[in-house]
Amino acid sequence: MFVMGTGTGGTVTGVAKRLKEHNPNCVIVTVDPKGSIIFGEGKPVLFFVEGIGGDFVPDVLDKSVIDKVVAPNDYQAFNMSREIIKKEGLLCGGSSGAITYSAIQAAKELNFGPDKKVVLVLPDGIRNYMTKFVCDQWMEAHLFKKPPNREFKWFNRSISELKVNLSVPTVKGDKSCMDALLAMDHGNNVAFIVDDDGYLQGVVTKDSLRSEATNPKSGGRLNFNNKVIKHVMKKYYKIANNDKSTIGLASRILDIAPFVVIVEEKLNGNNNVTGAIPKGIITPEIVMDYIINNQ
Repeated sequence: MFVMGTGTGGTVTGVAKRLKEHNPNCVIVTVDPKGSIIFGEGKPVLFFVEGIGGDFVPDVLDKSVIDKVVAPNDYQAFNMSREIIKKEGLLCGGSSGAITYSAIQAAKELNFGPDKKVVLVLPDGIRNYMTKFVCDQWMEAHLFKKPPNREFKWFNRSISELKVNLSVPTVKGDKSCMDALLAMDHGNNVAFIVDDDGYLQGVVTKDSLRSEATNPKSGGRLNFNNKVIKHVMKKYYKIANNDKSTIGLASRILDIAPFVVIVEEKLNGNNNVTGAIPKGIITPEIVMDYIINNQ
């Protein structure tokens, strides 16, 4: 059995055809992460595994040479990657975890015994993921790993007990950067950027816009008349306002972020998140005040 991921589709197609020429009985398994539509159905859903999967079917892909498709989710992929790093010392990335997980699943489903050979391609390294799945807090923020069991009485309490900052201004994405700055002019350092339906598209802060204004990119200096949607922060953290979101989880995320956005998630019929409406933010000061008052 040969196992590898599908990205643009060219490599898996070429390798599969060549292997079939030498051994027609070789089982070709490809990996297409959950949320991708290369082999999946319906609309694409956000997934974090990089390098495999996609939101369209590549023309170069020949599905006829594929015998089996496995669709691992992010949780399965990233936890397997961490397992490989920990136990095998292979500094791999997320798609390698997805492929390894899928190889194990395929071998089980096909009842492969010890006489069978399984070859898989681990296509990525750890370098680009040090602040992603390698980081415990990042894993916890995306619910791929449980926070450590701290013996603080407040740690597992709901974020609903916090005095969340609900006064964060909301700005539509087609408004200007200056509009966003003016909206933040009343004691707020953060603004939610939303679409016409109120769904979160990103966030900006006074400091993120200051940074762009004082550190020109290749496109030139920041024009404050530009649409603010073009200048949202690429990296921020959000958690849903539900029972899974604890004060401990918020505190762990605040180890690596200046604030946490609280959202109300909107789900489709398949229980996939289709959007999020921003409700407020949690800052280190908010958590610290709660800890002091609830010792």
